[in-house]
Amino acid sequence: MKLSLFLPIAFLSCPAFGQLPAYPIPRLESPIEFDGKIGKGEWDSIDTLSLVSHWSTYSDKPNARTLFRVAYDDKFLYFSTVCYDKPDYLREPTFERDRWEMNMDQVAIILDTYNDNENGVIFVVTPTSSRIDVSLKNDGQGDNPTDESWNSYWEASTSKNEYGWEAEARIPFSSLRFQITGDNVTMGLIAYRYMARDRLLDIYPNIPPDWGFWSFIKSSKAQDVSFSNVRNKRPWFTSPYVLGTAGHHHIDSDEDETTHPDKVSDNKITAGLDIQHALTDNMNLDLTFNTDFAQVEADDQVINLSRFDFFFPEKRRFFLERSSIMDFGFDKDNRLFYSRRIGIEDGKITPLWGGARVVGRVGKYDLGFMNIQSRASDGNASENFGVLRMRRRVSKNNSYIGGIFTSRTDWKGSNNFAYGLDGIINLFGNDYLKVNIAGSYDSGDTLDYSHLLEDRKRIYVMWENRSQVGFNYSLSYSQVDKSYLPGIGFELRQDFKAVGDRLSYGWFTDKSKLIRFIRFDLLGTAYYSNSKNDLESFLLSPTYYMEGKKYDYIKVAFNRYYDNVPETFSLSDDIEIEAAEYINKDVSIEYQTPAVKFLSAIFNATAGTFYGGDRITAGITPTYVISKYITLSGFYQYNHISFSDKPTYLAQVARLKVSTSFNVHLSINAFIQLNSLTNVSSINFRLRYNWKDGNDLYVVYNETMNHDGNTDPAIPFSDYRAFTVKYIHTFHLGR
Repeated sequence: MKLSLFLPIAFLSCPAFGQLPAYPIPRLESPIEFDGKIGKGEWDSIDTLSLVSHWSTYSDKPNARTLFRVAYDDKFLYFSTVCYDKPDYLREPTFERDRWEMNMDQVAIILDTYNDNENGVIFVVTPTSSRIDVSLKNDGQGDNPTDESWNSYWEASTSKNEYGWEAEARIPFSSLRFQITGDNVTMGLIAYRYMARDRLLDIYPNIPPDWGFWSFIKSSKAQDVSFSNVRNKRPWFTSPYVLGTAGHHHIDSDEDETTHPDKVSDNKITAGLDIQHALTDNMNLDLTFNTDFAQVEADDQVINLSRFDFFFPEKRRFFLERSSIMDFGFDKDNRLFYSRRIGIEDGKITPLWGGARVVGRVGKYDLGFMNIQSRASDGNASENFGVLRMRRRVSKNNSYIGGIFTSRTDWKGSNNFAYGLDGIINLFGNDYLKVNIAGSYDSGDTLDYSHLLEDRKRIYVMWENRSQVGFNYSLSYSQVDKSYLPGIGFELRQDFKAVGDRLSYGWFTDKSKLIRFIRFDLLGTAYYSNSKNDLESFLLSPTYYMEGKKYDYIKVAFNRYYDNVPETFSLSDDIEIEAAEYINKDVSIEYQTPAVKFLSAIFNATAGTFYGGDRITAGITPTYVISKYITLSGFYQYNHISFSDKPTYLAQVARLKVSTSFNVHLSINAFIQLNSLTNVSSINFRLRYNWKDGNDLYVVYNETMNHDGNTDPAIPFSDYRAFTVKYIHTFHLGR
């Protein structure tokens, strides 16, 4: 059936909130001249998608005229757009790869390649021909459902003219993983065009914004599309690298704190190899040998005012391919598998011999396997890390059950194993039930194998309504036993059980010229000591959120936090919070100027009581796009806490980042950070020349400097320094 006959009928006959019937994507009969100029040749025979307005006001009428087409041939999935607009209205702030922001015009397609209504990949093109590729998970739910560190192999080309701009993109089927049934492949597809000047987004199919900001990537609402006679070639992407480094770091020479740290030279020339191969149409193999992540951007310096560890996101590409399969999450950032436990020890890089990773789908099963071997370094033993994950879909409504097993072992006899069962069940409508049950065993435990779950359990149950319109909620129960210890997991606190979560009411104000959305939240969670059954802490936080048409927003929260601190913890070297009962009361305000502007900023402030003192915290995060060649972004946070019986706590953090892109191939990023609490500053400089996907030259300079000269013995000014040149070349074999 021709798309030109089928698509308008299917679109007009479908309910606004439902999915359209599946339809076949048209197959190209002749080659396309891939130059970013549409309106000629084979594109003329392809019908356009019917986009509707998603932002700033949801309606059936699009904000602007857009000709959006999708097609395919034996090798590629193509999409093209003709975006009508006044040339002066275009927002094109950068050439840089993978910079995905709200101040840039863009077009994109989102593919749920396994058609599982949960995961997907996003391919974005801007007027400068810059590309952004993103993986998404959890059906677009949560605060961070996307990962911009994921990359694929594909191409894009654009052109500008007197009536707007045009774009072409082609994605090799060999870069996608999907499941073939007979001669057909079915995927979910979403297409959108975004116009930054007024935060306007037109989308296909018709998806309402009821699930919050990320509604436009909600894969469960994607249009089912089909491809016939597609054969997924299984190339070998073989990427050897060579690397040269000059630098040093310091380690403590022994347990005597009066001894100056030893300086260790890091001068080296080394090589390694990464391999990607599709074992089947929907199962990927990644191999890495002598693994190195020298090109990864440095972590942000942070001030931690809590008594719990801080969570940092994963940025290393090897761990990101279909990483959602490996997810086994509880409340907040807690999870049974946290990949940053591999190759990073106490914030410092641990070298890796290499490893293997397999992720993909077999029938209704998602499968994941990983095994990594680290090298002995700076007193740390060589360790082996293993993960085995399996999930099975139980319905099309984003429901599954699964299990996971992780291991962490070394040659000295230390062993840690963690295991769990989990499930997400769509009860009805937007209501979901999530259940996670886990346990662990550590060779340091006093209990033996016969008591696998005794005092080592982890339980999490949550019932949530995922809509953000009208009355919605989440109710949860969480429990962590005293001896539960996942060796490659992340847990904020031990030995507790908690009940709580959220009651909300939100609505759109489409008739307002300034305000788009308003929401009231009542957040509350009570934590009890699991072993003593005493109330340990309690948070109650009424919150008001108002969002403007151009994604300016204000958020006000009134927080009351009771905390029965079980043991002393340190805010700094000379300030300790004693074990006692505290009631912290504060008001926090966050305001963002319109994010669509080239000059924007986020302001935040908190004032109130803090563990027997008075606290003021204020911060600003500005961004200024000077041109499409250079962008400045910064961060500054000021923390002041005054105590009647302790020294005054004063801590400041500042960051400045300069992003320069000369064209779509060459970019330079410079990142400077200052932390007054630790008296440390750091520099991260990274030049990337990427003339073809998989072929990269990196020049990277990193240094961490100490500014406290009053210690005895004096610590070195340059604690860590590395100047690195890395070249990666990818050979596409069998593509």
